[in-house]
Amino acid sequence: MERYDVVLISPPSRAINHFRPPMSLIYLGGYLKYRGLKVKIIDPTMKDIVRDNKFYNHRDLLINSIRLSIIHEIQQTTTRYVGISCYSGEVEEVKSLIGDIRRYSSAKIVVGGVHPTLNPLEFKDYADEIVVGEGEVALYNILMGNPPEEYKIHDIESISHPDYSLIDVDYYTRPNPYSIRGMFLSTSYILASRGCPASCKFCVAPRLRPYFGTGRYRDVFSIIKEIIHLRDTYHIDGFYFLDDYFTLNKKLVLEFCKYMRNLNTGLVWACNSKVNIDEELIEAVASAGCIQMDFGVERGSDRSLREVNKGQTVEQIKNTFRLCKKYGVRTFANMLVNIKGETLEDYDDIINLLNEIKPTIFSVNNYVKYDGALLEEGIGQLKAIGTKECPANRVYLDLWKHIRAHVNMRYIRLVWKSHKRIEYLKQFGLLIKEVFLQCRR
Repeated sequence: MERYDVVLISPPSRAINHFRPPMSLIYLGGYLKYRGLKVKIIDPTMKDIVRDNKFYNHRDLLINSIRLSIIHEIQQTTTRYVGISCYSGEVEEVKSLIGDIRRYSSAKIVVGGVHPTLNPLEFKDYADEIVVGEGEVALYNILMGNPPEEYKIHDIESISHPDYSLIDVDYYTRPNPYSIRGMFLSTSYILASRGCPASCKFCVAPRLRPYFGTGRYRDVFSIIKEIIHLRDTYHIDGFYFLDDYFTLNKKLVLEFCKYMRNLNTGLVWACNSKVNIDEELIEAVASAGCIQMDFGVERGSDRSLREVNKGQTVEQIKNTFRLCKKYGVRTFANMLVNIKGETLEDYDDIINLLNEIKPTIFSVNNYVKYDGALLEEGIGQLKAIGTKECPANRVYLDLWKHIRAHVNMRYIRLVWKSHKRIEYLKQFGLLIKEVFLQCRR
């Protein structure tokens, strides 16, 4: 059996996410390899499973089979340490996985991620080591037997050594409509920064700020170098900035856009942003290949936006969506319901705002309170906004607008020049089958 210094594991339920790679493990593993250690990532994928009724009816069985495959791989591997990442919704799943691993391996268990950072005592009876905050340096010190040091935020450039070869990149870069949502493309995810300065009450970011900062950016040249590597090695046609708030540093974004225009990479991309950006920035990203911007619109009135401490106004939302339309940038609007005390008036405000800003695509998120968030959870009386009964759905989930985006010459040229032309056809067939089966549910 091959021997490793550490094996990093994604919880089983993450395998059912659509083409979302384990970015935290890619960074952890890459840093440890950079420091000379031998690393393995266990990250089972779904391959060609179609999400039909059988999938939804047997979801738990599928996750269990993924868990068994992780245990089997652990049995075939020799390692001193096993590291597991954990979100708040995965606590019981990770505890159960730790118990399974201990039955077959003598490796020490290290747990890290958002939930252990916010609630380290949750795993005191389960894990040998608990990493609070960013894991790169802390995990390296654990593996090297160094004494724990007082937590500090490290220079982001010094710890950013993502290694995509540790995962099944061919799977994650298959053409799909889930990265740049609504656009069928072969893409990869990129992290240009860490931390968020916003204080939204529904988010745990304010509680995580002591560990990740308020928006630390990598060097532009480093970001560009990673993008070119992904293009030349894995033949991606686009990428998505997974940052909480990519457009926070306007000067850096403008510099990045200048490089992208000069290099003429042929890639398209998308990013997350707040709506308080100006026309200069929107024009710059559009000219540099950005085809979509995702915004946390959340609510439909200034009053309800203040209630969640969003730090934006309805007028800013309207202006930014107008400018995106002016420069041909698609828009994705994230909306939020199930907040304590919300009324039918809040529902109407959201519908009216959607009717005015006309996003290319939107998503309604039913708020669930996690540890660290300040906002109280409601009782779900407005979640119908995300169902077929909602009038906005009939307008903004119209398939024709997405079909139209895929029959223009820019998209056709991109696919024709792609190294993955055949893969586009194969994956498109699976997508059509999935959409058809979803419509029948």
